[in-house]
Parts: sequence; C-alpha cells; structure tokens
Amino acid sequence: VCSSDLSDGSMPPQSPMSMRAARCTVGRRLFALALGVHLALGAWFVLSPSQGDAAWSGFPLDDAWIHLVYGRSVAERGAPYYNETLEAGFSSALWMLVLAVAHLLASATGIGVVTVAKGFGVLAAAVTTASVGQLAWRLGGSLAIGLLACSLCAAHPVLAFAQVSGIDRKSTRLNSSHTVISYAVF
Repeated sequence: VCSSDLSDGSMPPQSPMSMRAARCTVGRRLFALALGVHLALGAWFVLSPSQGDAAWSGFPLDDAWIHLVYGRSVAERGAPYYNETLEAGFSSALWMLVLAVAHLLASATGIGVVTVAKGFGVLAAAVTTASVGQLAWRLGGSLAIGLLACSLCAAHPVLAFAQVSGIDRKSTRLNSSHTVISYAVF
C-alpha cells in the first residue's frame, strides 16, 4: 500500500517502510505520466489522418507480421510453428509469447489482434519509461530529475514509433534492463 507523498521532490525518508511507500508513490506518478504520454503518442501515430487506415489495422514492417504468425502458433499449438514447420526464426521470444497472449485475448474479446498487440506495445513502453524515470529519480536524488528523464524517454521518437509498430524488441530490451536495474540494484 502506497501512502507517502513526496510533493517537495526530495529523496525518500530512510526507514525501510517509508522508502517502500515513497518508491511506490513515485512509481505511480511516473507510470501515470509515462502511460499518458505513450497513449497520446500512440494515438497520434495510429489515428493520424496522414497515416490512413493501415496505421490502425496493420504494421509498417514485416517482422511484426512474422511474430504474429509465431504468436498465433504458440497460442493454438503451444510451440513456434511457421508454415507448418517447427522452427526458431523469431527474433524475440518474449515478444512472441506476448503476441500469443494477444491472440488469446483477441479471440476471447473480438478485438483485432493488431489492436491488442499495439496496446501491449504501448503498455511495455510505458513500463520502460516509468522504470527509466524511477532509476533517474533514485540516482539523481530529485523527483524533478526523475520526471525529466521519464518525459524525455516517453517523447523519444524511436520508442514512440516502436510501441505501435508491432516490433517490440527495443521496448522489451529496455523494459527488461531498466526494470532489473531500478529494482534489483537499489
């Protein structure tokens, strides 16, 4: 349960319980900021009139479609098949598993799998950005530094595009590495 408020932007108090509460509060703020920015940027990429309908219903790169095929086979058959052949031609095992969940969710809800995959991409990018912000806050000793890092990461054009492009290698790697660093080291 989070109850501490760090409105002055200072480092958290030093007792273990108050540090946990402070991290939770800052983490929530950073995640809310990151999710808001990523939702706005994702919507801009997907709904921009200059992009046409393909931005909503498709992906710009073939790698995303390849991962969708592998994800579908994992969801349906429990293993990575491509053209009826069991193989390992995917470049991101984690993203393939995420897309397997996307296929299951899409079939259960009737939402298109591309839309679900883009939503997962936005969520992964928001977690990455919040982790970067929390790491910067903890290293820099100021909530302002954390918010600045969070904002810069969220507005980075490559991450903003990658979140809705269907290729999650960059966000998966960033998410994994920053989460491990920010929570395991400190």
